[in-house]
Amino acid sequence: MSAATSDRLIRLTIQLEQQPERGYTATAPQLPGLVTEGDTVAEAMANVEDALVALLELYEDTGKEIPNDLIVDEKDKRRISHQALIAV
Repeated sequence: MSAATSDRLIRLTIQLEQQPERGYTATAPQLPGLVTEGDTVAEAMANVEDALVALLELYEDTGKEIPNDLIVDEKDKRRISHQALIAV
């Protein structure tokens, strides 16, 4: 991870889609280039961080701006929420 992205918190909605063959694909509607997968939900979510770092480095290399509404500012860092849909 580059110095420019190492201290940022990014707020994203992650969508998981179960694949017919097996596994899950994870995407983020706010960052169309973020796509990753895993055999399980946990593995797909674990791969999101690596995919996000790679995408942010690409943005940095190409001069593309990260949408401001995705960057968590200092005052909000203590109020990060996690949302999940849980089937019971």
